[in-house]
Amino acid sequence: ANRAAYDKGEGRGLMVSRRELEALVPVVQGRSPLLVRVSSANDIRQVLKLAREEKLSSILEGAEEGWLVAAELAAAKVPVIIDSQAALPSSFETLGTHLDNARVLQAAGVSVAIMGSRDYNNLRQSRMNAGTAVDNGLPYQPALQAITLVTARIWGVDQETGSLEAGKAADVVIWSGDPLEGQSYPTAVFIAGVAHPMTSRSTELAARY
Repeated sequence: ANRAAYDKGEGRGLMVSRRELEALVPVVQGRSPLLVRVSSANDIRQVLKLAREEKLSSILEGAEEGWLVAAELAAAKVPVIIDSQAALPSSFETLGTHLDNARVLQAAGVSVAIMGSRDYNNLRQSRMNAGTAVDNGLPYQPALQAITLVTARIWGVDQETGSLEAGKAADVVIWSGDPLEGQSYPTAVFIAGVAHPMTSRSTELAARY
């Protein structure tokens, strides 16, 4: 609000850089959502309280104890991005983690997206995590949408992508079986309408040896 004073060092002391402050401007103005990594039910309630008081649009990542406050999340219309394999109480904040977190949240009316690994080399784990959620009670169609349409909707791009509809951008993968089954594999891949070869160094080595 007062960048001139900030540039002169006359503003109050802040713990973040100018670039970080500028990144927060659209969040404070409600033009961009605030992504919060949070685990415990109590901390989730604190985030909901902050978002309500500051009129922020928020998205929760993690939410391992989200099932404990599912009704509150649904009432606040706050979506969550979860790892459906998070089932070990690795910290005090995740003592209440539960394998049917996705099922309970979805049944309560929460928009649930399922993530893969934060390691970008293993983003493919999202489909396996969706399969794990199905194995623990999440209906199949919501599980499939949790890695496609719901994800697009959470980030506000569902009019352009996220489902196979006329006019949308889509990459298409044909699977050997159920795409949420770990043993299924792609038999054809179309990126921006272009078919890509299904060979790789691994397949060439297998054929050779």
